[in-house]
Amino acid sequence: MEIANKEIIENELKKIFYKDCKNILIINPPQITKEDFDVSVARLKNYPCFPPYGPGLLCRHLSNRGYKTDIIDLNFEVLLAANEEDNFEYSSWKNKLKEKLETFNPDLVGISCMYSMSHKSLKEVSNFIKEVSPNLPIIAGGVHVSCAPEQVLNDCKSIDIILLYEGDLSFPILLDHVNKSSKLEFFSIAMLIDGKYYAVYDRISPSGEIINLTPEYHNLKIEKYSALGKIGESRWLLPEGTKISSVLSNRGCRGDCQFCGVRTFNGAGVRTRSVKAVIDEIELLKNKYGILHIMWLDNDLLFNKNRALELFNEIIKRNLGITWNASNGVIAASIDDEIMKAISESGCTCLYIGIESGSPEILNYIKKPSGIKQFLKAGECAKKYPEVFTKGFLMIGLPGENIGQINKTLELARQMELDWYAIQIYIPFPSTPIAESLIKENKFDNKKFIDGSTKFFVGGIGKQRQRENEEKLESRPFENTLKKNTEYVPNEDELKDI
Repeated sequence: MEIANKEIIENELKKIFYKDCKNILIINPPQITKEDFDVSVARLKNYPCFPPYGPGLLCRHLSNRGYKTDIIDLNFEVLLAANEEDNFEYSSWKNKLKEKLETFNPDLVGISCMYSMSHKSLKEVSNFIKEVSPNLPIIAGGVHVSCAPEQVLNDCKSIDIILLYEGDLSFPILLDHVNKSSKLEFFSIAMLIDGKYYAVYDRISPSGEIINLTPEYHNLKIEKYSALGKIGESRWLLPEGTKISSVLSNRGCRGDCQFCGVRTFNGAGVRTRSVKAVIDEIELLKNKYGILHIMWLDNDLLFNKNRALELFNEIIKRNLGITWNASNGVIAASIDDEIMKAISESGCTCLYIGIESGSPEILNYIKKPSGIKQFLKAGECAKKYPEVFTKGFLMIGLPGENIGQINKTLELARQMELDWYAIQIYIPFPSTPIAESLIKENKFDNKKFIDGSTKFFVGGIGKQRQRENEEKLESRPFENTLKKNTEYVPNEDELKDI
């Protein structure tokens, strides 16, 4: 990025931070927007309710630098109110946030937004903060804002700064600078200044001891999260009332799937935490909060076979008495008999495998790190351990995908014989190669990344639930599109039928 841009950004930072900035409040916004929220779904505990892992890590890093931190999880507050209050009001989170702003009196607020489906919540929360405290600086971070920073800033004028990518280092560096304790080292930052977008994309990727820290959750009731919603997808396999939380053992993914935003956010490759640090964290969760089941947040849990075996064997060695699931999916090429044995013996209840397609052409197009032979081998290995519930991720509707290729996906799924499959319609994700290609070809409007029109949930939540209810009223005739000519490319409505 040009030096002139850096100078403009630094001058703007001086205007925003006109006084010392010592008290930092980190906010996790509601994951489901008001328009999509259904209290009956909340009371069935079917909305996501993950402990705010990233915000917790930021609190830990900032606290270690001498800053006073606190955290408020508005997603938890909404789900708690939905389950405990007879006269539930979705917007009651505003009272909770206002109270926190008054009691903690932050000099800066950071808002985490991981998913595009939470964009409207991000906007509403940031706008509310500016209404209550007009001069309070707001920083946003997370996967969604990192992958669509210009669109987010143009739509959320109340956000002052976006920190791109991982914030473990960039957030403290920024604060040290504005408190005049260090010279500004430029990193990944984006701002809207006088209506014009400015950004510096100098990525600082944390590694080593920096990523070995555990989250600082302050007074959050981590033990109550799994009683209010879903953490992963295997709750039904566990004894009722089992307390669940999440842990991240490594960052990034060796793959370069063209539809996925992991490489955009984390950069290329995988950075691993020490096995000791990971197991210590699990032990801490068990002893402090009574957690007995873990969902791995990793995007490539089985990266490096020897490390994965060491990780699983250490769980066994310490006799932690916990179970775990990998709901984010693992790479099929990593699965063999030795790994599956360790997976089973270390307490895995549910293993998700990223498959996406059974068409070699599509797999090549999306640069999937596994092929048909590896998928079939993974399926054979999994069959030997029926105590591990296996689930495959399938995707249809990739650009140009025809009926013949979709049928190959279904045939592969039948051959693998996993216990269950989730079939998702492809949705362009910002800053991914396929999405960028569609935008250049005028086949996709990038405004859809923030307007909510691309949302599509599998199951009884959000737009999916609304669509199903509408179709019940329409009772429109169903046509088996899969029986059409193999070269036929189905349209959006036909994909939903499939």
